[in-house]
Amino acid sequence: MKRIGKEEPLSEAFGIRGGILSIVGAGGKTTSVFKIAREQEAMGKKVLVTTTTHMELPGKETVLSGDADDIIQKLKPGRTVTAGLRDGEKMKGLPKEVFQAASSFADVTIVEADGAKKMPVKARNETEPVIPEGTDQILIVAGMSALGRPIKDVCHRPERACKILEKSDEEFLNFEDIMKLIRMEYVIMLRKQYPDAELLILLNQCDTKERMDQAARIGICFDSRYSVILR
Repeated sequence: MKRIGKEEPLSEAFGIRGGILSIVGAGGKTTSVFKIAREQEAMGKKVLVTTTTHMELPGKETVLSGDADDIIQKLKPGRTVTAGLRDGEKMKGLPKEVFQAASSFADVTIVEADGAKKMPVKARNETEPVIPEGTDQILIVAGMSALGRPIKDVCHRPERACKILEKSDEEFLNFEDIMKLIRMEYVIMLRKQYPDAELLILLNQCDTKERMDQAARIGICFDSRYSVILR
């Protein structure tokens, strides 16, 4: 387990090595996607960013044609290309064959593979997350801003979270609740379904000493088996 500042590189902290990185959970996924992408392009890598759910349209270097050749043409060393299909005001994922072709040409592909409606924590349904085939690393994100707040205000799919935690949606989340959501909703399932992928855990939004201390209590429960970063 390691504590890092907001400006310190996640790529180095987690040992992001290339291939396909899928980012799941809640509490800073999109920010983490593009932070890691910038770090990787600064290393001179060809970086592809995409999604298997929906994400906001970025401002530049975006390919929405759904054509693998269009994506590959833009992938250059030291550049990030974001690719998907336009879906209203957002972007959805690429067809499987297009993803496979484009990701095989990129040095690193970063996938936002889960949705959380901008909430800091979540419980998932049976179709989530959507991990692409061939994923090498899976980063689970959870936001510590959920601590001490009512489940209904900070959790995506609160009804499922209440069943798991045996609490009402007006009860507050503590560090044990967040730990349980990470373990029950992500770690156990991902270990079974993606046994060859390396699991990483980012406890994000540790903006106060209290949040950092509580995140450390969560991290202790996982860091004997997984790389855990507090940020």
